[in-house]
Amino acid sequence: MFQRNKTGTLVPMASKIITQKRALEEDGKNEGNHAEVSEPFDDRVGAVESFQRHGLVAISQVLGVVSRRQDTIWRPFLKSSASSPVVFTVLFLLFVGAIVSTRFLNSANLAGPTITKIFERPPQKIEIPLNCTAYDPTRTCPSNYTTAHNKQDDLDRPSPPTCPDYFRWIYEDLRPWAHTGISRDMVERAKPTADFRLVIVNGKAYVETYRRSFQTRDIFTLWGILQLLRRYPGRVPDLDLMFNCGDLPLILSKSYSGANATSPPPLFHYCADDYTLDIVFPDWSFWGWYKIYIEGVAWSVSEKYILACDSVTLLVKSHFYDFFTRSLVPMQHYWPIKVDDKCRSIKFAVDWGNSHKTKAKSIGKAGSRFIQEELKMEYVYDFMFHLLNEYAKLLKFKPSIPEKAVEFCSESMACTTEGLGKKFMMDSMVKGPADSRPCTMPPPYGPSSLYSLIQRKASSIEEVEMWQDKYFGKSK
Repeated sequence: MFQRNKTGTLVPMASKIITQKRALEEDGKNEGNHAEVSEPFDDRVGAVESFQRHGLVAISQVLGVVSRRQDTIWRPFLKSSASSPVVFTVLFLLFVGAIVSTRFLNSANLAGPTITKIFERPPQKIEIPLNCTAYDPTRTCPSNYTTAHNKQDDLDRPSPPTCPDYFRWIYEDLRPWAHTGISRDMVERAKPTADFRLVIVNGKAYVETYRRSFQTRDIFTLWGILQLLRRYPGRVPDLDLMFNCGDLPLILSKSYSGANATSPPPLFHYCADDYTLDIVFPDWSFWGWYKIYIEGVAWSVSEKYILACDSVTLLVKSHFYDFFTRSLVPMQHYWPIKVDDKCRSIKFAVDWGNSHKTKAKSIGKAGSRFIQEELKMEYVYDFMFHLLNEYAKLLKFKPSIPEKAVEFCSESMACTTEGLGKKFMMDSMVKGPADSRPCTMPPPYGPSSLYSLIQRKASSIEEVEMWQDKYFGKSK
């Protein structure tokens, strides 16, 4: 940095400052202040010389000079007006530093919420261990089960996905009571056909058994409901229902039609058909063991196992349906087989598949994907939750614990079971509350959309039957 002297010649500012220093030193000798002046002035000279070398004065050096005692710094400036460039330099750098600091702080404030979000701790996962040691002496269910639901926890969780399309059938299955509601008398009238009565009060399950069902169907159905309560503690509302564990649906719709007909009794079941009003619920095999597929005289539990195998499922047109099969579409998820012409229908399906391998493979993949993605256990529990929740909304009475009912809990079932039964229970036991909310229910079918779905499925079946008739007509 340069400055003109009195004769107009450009001279380095450092030289001028050094000259000023020497003059001040002489003055200092006369005033006895040399020791007080020389040290800060040496700092300023060094800073300016550094500026000449590098084109920049370090902020730390300038601030170091400024932080000296006030009387030491300003005394030489008061004695010589030649130090004004240094003063301006200091003030300018302080001004620039203030602006930069302000902008930095503003940026930090703007970014604050994002930084805070990154360091938020995820919610701690709760596990509810099976405590057989505490259960065995008293034979009573633990009293410290979590039965409360903190709604604040839902605000910290992401929005759940929409439930699969077959959840929309919940509205259809409960439609017979949509306008009348469900009274205690209606529930009692289902008792003659029920295997057990389930009452949930304050998140705890109570069961009144009327008869033992075939094999262990009732046991694993109840086990599945208990796992639902562990998965969604405090969410399942109070309710009172009757359950049948047989293969054949029982509540005939024709018995409750007409001007003077009474409302049908609500009965939960594994299946129904177009002529019955049973409320379909997931079957016991989701928590029990697998079985070999041998079709009997009624609904079979094994359809989902066949669909999950990636091969094309040749499905004989079923008279019955369970909670998910009404959303299966012919030629998309399976190949339909005629009930009254099985042999020729199967032969044609095999010949068609050998001639259209890519299409056949896509049907097999679609059926398998449906089972693996839309029928995974998270959705099975969510279906149970939404069905029970919608059912409870229709109750016109406050559920109470029946006199002969017994409290059921995971301990009362698993701790008293041995062998394979206990193994299946332990393998399927929900460890603790879910860290996500149940999926969001889709809207109910409108009349036109429901009709369109039924027509689409019927048209696909008719098309396959037309292909079959044409195929065998040509081969004659």
